[in-house]
Amino acid sequence: MMKTRYEFFVDAHCPVDGSEDEYEATLVWTGKYALKVEEILAAVAELTAKPILQEDLTHAHHRRFNATVTTRGDHSGIYVTCCSDPNERI
Repeated sequence: MMKTRYEFFVDAHCPVDGSEDEYEATLVWTGKYALKVEEILAAVAELTAKPILQEDLTHAHHRRFNATVTTRGDHSGIYVTCCSDPNERI
């Protein structure tokens, strides 16, 4: 088993006001093999094809990869950190 940390940016649109949002994302995955970066990029493209809330984006990546996912971003002047693991210190 190994633990791998993937860090990437996500460009999305807010479903409430349509504003552009950019998130810093971290996905920590534990398994026998590494995830393919292309799988993460495909998930980002699929999930951001329509407006999506940061919390929903974080949870969807968690469900898809069975990984701990943290996103950070600024929306309307409020900096938000969202983590899929409620036991993780953020």
